[in-house]
Amino acid sequence: MTRKQADELIKETAQKLAEHFDAVQILVSWDCEEDKEWAMEYNGSGNWYARRGMMQEVLQRDEGANHAQSFKEANPPPTEEDDGWKAGA
Repeated sequence: MTRKQADELIKETAQKLAEHFDAVQILVSWDCEEDKEWAMEYNGSGNWYARRGMMQEVLQRDEGANHAQSFKEANPPPTEEDDGWKAGA
C-alpha cells in the first residue's frame, strides 16, 4: 500500500466512524511499498482536544501497565517456604 492509498483509507474510515462517535483518532503503521521502509500515518475527526487527550491517556495506561509488569517481575510474591517476611525480618 502506498502512502497516498493509506491516507485516503484512513481519512475515509475516520469520516465513517465520526458519524457515530464524537472523536476519532486512527494510527497505522505498515511496510510501505514505495519507500521500502516502515511508514506511519494518522488522521482523525472531531474534537481535537478530545483526540489529543485520548492519545495521551492510551500512552499513560500503556506505560503504567509496563511499569506494573516490570515491578511484578522484579518483586515476585513470597512463597510459603519463605515466610520470614511475616515477622518483619
